[in-house]
Amino acid sequence: MRDPTAVFKGDPNGATVLDFWRWSGSDLLDNAQRGIVAEFLVAQALGAASEPRREWEAYDILYKDRYKIEVKSTAYVQAWEQDKAYHGEYKIEKRTADIYVLSLLHHKNKKYRRDTNCPPNPLDLDHWEFAVLHTNMLPNQKTIRPNPLRTYGPDSAHGIPYGRLRAMVDRACEALG
Repeated sequence: MRDPTAVFKGDPNGATVLDFWRWSGSDLLDNAQRGIVAEFLVAQALGAASEPRREWEAYDILYKDRYKIEVKSTAYVQAWEQDKAYHGEYKIEKRTADIYVLSLLHHKNKKYRRDTNCPPNPLDLDHWEFAVLHTNMLPNQKTIRPNPLRTYGPDSAHGIPYGRLRAMVDRACEALG
């Protein structure tokens, strides 16, 4: 893992890796960063966050050295100013994993603007809920909205709080055999 105090050689200002991380990844509501936060939260819940994240893998987490897990994220409130309600959606174009964990930052304050004191907080695990589905439970479409997840059958697990996420993923793994 990269040392956060490492300095960029030749920078007269002494910029560090931590400075870069603050500059590039501090907006956790940004779509790309929120997705990475969701991946981290799932990996953390599964005890699989000891290795750094690898970009461009066919799946996000290898769990128990066997199960390929893909994490998708959406939110009702976006990082940019919104004129109307956004219902969120998960983009799932390819089926490359055994299990999908759909992560919803469900804070619904649609009046959120960057200058207010009431934004959704990706660091507050009470602002998240999750769904766990086997690949074969996903509908044959490229996008899924959070609310219809509740109709995907008795084996789907949805509306899961963070504290129950590992148990639900373990249950899904057991069902796969």
